[in-house]
Amino acid sequence: MVVFAGCGVFLVCLGLAGVLFQEEYIKKILALNLFSSGIFLLLITLGGGGDDPVANAMVLTGIVVALGATALALALVRALHVQENT
Repeated sequence: MVVFAGCGVFLVCLGLAGVLFQEEYIKKILALNLFSSGIFLLLITLGGGGDDPVANAMVLTGIVVALGATALALALVRALHVQENT
């Protein structure tokens, strides 16, 4: 369990650094996905290792929300790119 928590903390730190220090929007979106994956890993690890159904439901809901937010962010970046090139 400690290994999974450590990996989760590492992903959160890596994602946060990517959001703060990257210039390109696509890299920021990927960093946010790393950040959210680390949070999900921490929630599962600290929530009892997958035994708690509430933690599992929260993570599953979070994955769906993160997927929708990523799709929206990519659409906005594409629209910004098209607007800048016209």
